Amino acid sequence: MKERQLLEMAQNLWWSWQPWLWRLCERIEPEAWEQVEGHFDHFVQKLGAERILAIARKRGLVPYLQQVHNDFARYMERPAAPGGLERFEKRPIAYFCAEFGLHHAIAQYSGGLGVLAGDYLKAASDYGLPMVGVCLFYRQGYFTQDFDGSGRQVERYPELDPVQCGFRPAVVNGEELVVSIETGEGELRSKVFEAAVGKSRLVMLDTEWDEFRPTREKPEYKRLYSGGGTIRLLQEMVLGIGGLRALEALGISPSVIHLNEGHSAFVLLEAARRLMERDGIGFEQAARRVASMSVFTTHTPVEAGHDRFPPELVTKMLEPMRERLGIDESSLLGLGRVEPENEKETFCMTVLAMKLCRKRNGVSALHGQVTREMWHGLWPSLPAEHVPVGHVTNGVHTETWMAAEVRDLLHLHLGSGWMHEPEETGNWEGVESMGNEEVWAVRNLLKIKLLEHLKKRYGVDDGGYLEVPERLLVLGFARRFALYKRATLLLQDTGWLSRLLGDSERPVMILMAGKAHPRDQQAKDALAMLLNVAQRREFAGRLIVLPDYDMRLARLMVQGVDVWLNTPRKPMEASGTSGQKAAMNGVLNCSIPDGWWAEAWDGRNGFVIGDGSEHSNPDEQDRRDGLALRKVIDGQVLPLFFERDAEGTPDGWVETIKHAWKTICPRFCARRMVRDYLHGYYLPAAKLDQLDAR
Repeated sequence: MKERQLLEMAQNLWWSWQPWLWRLCERIEPEAWEQVEGHFDHFVQKLGAERILAIARKRGLVPYLQQVHNDFARYMERPAAPGGLERFEKRPIAYFCAEFGLHHAIAQYSGGLGVLAGDYLKAASDYGLPMVGVCLFYRQGYFTQDFDGSGRQVERYPELDPVQCGFRPAVVNGEELVVSIETGEGELRSKVFEAAVGKSRLVMLDTEWDEFRPTREKPEYKRLYSGGGTIRLLQEMVLGIGGLRALEALGISPSVIHLNEGHSAFVLLEAARRLMERDGIGFEQAARRVASMSVFTTHTPVEAGHDRFPPELVTKMLEPMRERLGIDESSLLGLGRVEPENEKETFCMTVLAMKLCRKRNGVSALHGQVTREMWHGLWPSLPAEHVPVGHVTNGVHTETWMAAEVRDLLHLHLGSGWMHEPEETGNWEGVESMGNEEVWAVRNLLKIKLLEHLKKRYGVDDGGYLEVPERLLVLGFARRFALYKRATLLLQDTGWLSRLLGDSERPVMILMAGKAHPRDQQAKDALAMLLNVAQRREFAGRLIVLPDYDMRLARLMVQGVDVWLNTPRKPMEASGTSGQKAAMNGVLNCSIPDGWWAEAWDGRNGFVIGDGSEHSNPDEQDRRDGLALRKVIDGQVLPLFFERDAEGTPDGWVETIKHAWKTICPRFCARRMVRDYLHGYYLPAAKLDQLDAR
């Protein structure tokens, strides 16, 4: 094992989905590994490659490190999947998103959108699809969460260094790359960083803009989703306009521009400007050509999730762009309005993306339908069902979220090939032949790891169940804390909750976690109420609200609990992916039939809450769904879990796990998502771009 091989792995975020490498680092220097929060590049920077190898030699670990590097080398040389990917080798996909969740120690994500983007970039690498992600680097990231004495959320913002997070300054002609963005307040300059993510690439634009007068001494510019108005608009101008300029400076000319949500929609104006100046064409022709090569994915049916800006702010800050596009203020504002002539309508980034992308999609079948109805006003002459918005259901990156213990079990029964093509349903046929006892043993091992972590990090009393984890049913609920996700549905009937959690014959623990947006006071109030209920004596050690939900805690929870609860107010959940992560680890879903679960549930692979009906009165909907939740826990979850055979194995429960693996894992993995986008969106867009260019 050479030092350069260690450095080679450290400088590629491939390590962020390699649990065997993490285990080795923990054995080499556990204290340092904990200090760097499991960040391999930072670990190598901190200790030095020479020292790491010296310790590894003393402990006989060098052959294992060498094996990891061999795996890395084989991965980087693995041929791409078949299906026309060669056309993207010179002109890759450019994937724009406001956040990327790659690893818990790289705090550039707030929740599902960013984690989905990170999973997608990794899966594109696995698939061999050339892709470059584009994002901002937030110097203060997203907040870390704590609770004060009254149960109120407290936000703290870390100071982050892009180099320590694993990014390197982008260099062009021997100089570090800086891009300029003209605004109505002057020129804004942003330094560019980049990192390899397997075979993919991630380009990040810095939010350190101290030389730009309007942002001086305003830390909100360095934070993800912290501010609105001018703060958010400038961030999105840098992301879209600056992002494409960074790619151009790096010699990257994308064949397809994919917008993951509307935050980056200004990239479409920048792309049009480039075509106009290069080919001497007008804005309308340039906009048509940009639309032909662009894909827009919307993720939310919640109105507050769509960025809107005052018209006067847009015309002021985008004046230099408008002038270069050769359009008047009315035309610019009309691009972001459902009704272009309505001067009272704000400028919406989603509308801009919808208008300037020919391919558009929601993130589940149900969300596609909801999106067509929501934006019907953009195509008033069409029936809602014919609005040109499709869907690609979200999926998750198998290697990032599946526990190593589950991987080992599946390798034993399915061979090693399934991991390379988890989207192929035939690769999962062998799960039904697994012995129930060995599946149950793995599930209990993962529960022990979770309970140990809770005891060590949070001081949670395990109640003696570390010795007999099979006796304890653990329900998990963790996600971004928004009111429509209804974390407090469990509190509707505290008498029932007290009976559920106080039953010594059928012991139950409920683990909950989630961050409320710093400016969402209603969500913060609900979170405080939940925490105060959890602190009541009757619920001590049984209803536990964990602070600072991040990817590390998420991984432990989706691997270690028994049931994953999901209670959104239908149809507000666009997709949801945490339940997909849980399912691949043998955790059973218990969910409202919304988002992905409306497609996945087949009556035998988990539990459904209610019948999917919707009521016009939200309070009545909540009452009905709360009753249905209590009914399914009492009538289905508890009996199936606690019914045991002579050896103590819940055979019915384990059979459900195996059926869930077979029916959920191939359909809801990120590789399947990449394949769907490739054939349904990217290849057609690339062909249209070539035709329009002629």
